[in-house]
Amino acid sequence: MRRICAPPSLMPLQLAEFQDLPATLRKMLALDVPLNPKLLAFDEALATAENALTVVRNQRDRNSEALINLYCADLFWRSERWLEALEMADAAAGWFKLQSSPIARYNEAIAVYFNGLLHFCLHADARAIPLFIEAQSKLEESRQYWSVHTGREYFEACEMTSQWIAALVPLRMKTPPGSYTLIIPVYPYHNRTPGVTIEAFAIALDTLQTPVGLLDFNYLAMPDWIPLEIGKLSLLDLRPGTVYFGVRLDEDETLLPDSKAGDIVIVEALLPLALANDQAIGSGVQIFTRQTDGTFMLREPQQHGQGFVGVPRLLLRHGGRG
Repeated sequence: MRRICAPPSLMPLQLAEFQDLPATLRKMLALDVPLNPKLLAFDEALATAENALTVVRNQRDRNSEALINLYCADLFWRSERWLEALEMADAAAGWFKLQSSPIARYNEAIAVYFNGLLHFCLHADARAIPLFIEAQSKLEESRQYWSVHTGREYFEACEMTSQWIAALVPLRMKTPPGSYTLIIPVYPYHNRTPGVTIEAFAIALDTLQTPVGLLDFNYLAMPDWIPLEIGKLSLLDLRPGTVYFGVRLDEDETLLPDSKAGDIVIVEALLPLALANDQAIGSGVQIFTRQTDGTFMLREPQQHGQGFVGVPRLLLRHGGRG
């Protein structure tokens, strides 16, 4: 299995457009306020969504049903209920295909992308790759539409999602069936270009599950990995809901005296995810800020005014094996 930590801004709850959902349902699902995973109780949210689905099905409101299906697919993903997420994402894509508005076409692209992501997570590559190709085609169509209409955020979301898909696909050959792999997004430490390039990086988990107290990094063939915290039971905690991302350093000695440009810092996002605002993170070109307590604050490129806090766990040497 591939454990995929998708960028928070590239999940359906952030990407999809729910404006066509009736106001009463948007209020019921708390969609009119910025998503705060810290306050999101998944079981309660899913129960509310099931009630909303009953309402729209009785009304034969297929567009609202598609939107709520996509909402549920996101929550099931976060709860690691993969097959239920897959069922909901597939149903959402099917209903969106019957709609003709530009918003529906955009939401269909997001549903197809998420469907592909779920198949890729489950090593169903024969299904995932065609879905990724279809999603990129639909995202490009939507991007071209929003490039000449008032939809700059949609335009950027299409670009970022397509870029993330392009980063994932090459990992298919590096993460064959039978392997247990963690795939994380890796961001540049500084954003000096108009667009933020997100990498996808695969970590073979069989080498990173030994208790720290039993490891001798000078003896084992793991010189590429340097733990940044003493006393944890394992190098990477893989309990459900644990989220990681990477930061690629662009200068020597950025975090450690002997760190080099190109090294990757593996960061564990604090859970529940602690959101921060631009005042806390900083509004310059740097998308990461290191706090005095050693934690990182990440300003998500697609979520203006939001970010989350993470704790550095490992340093991977540039060119080292993932």
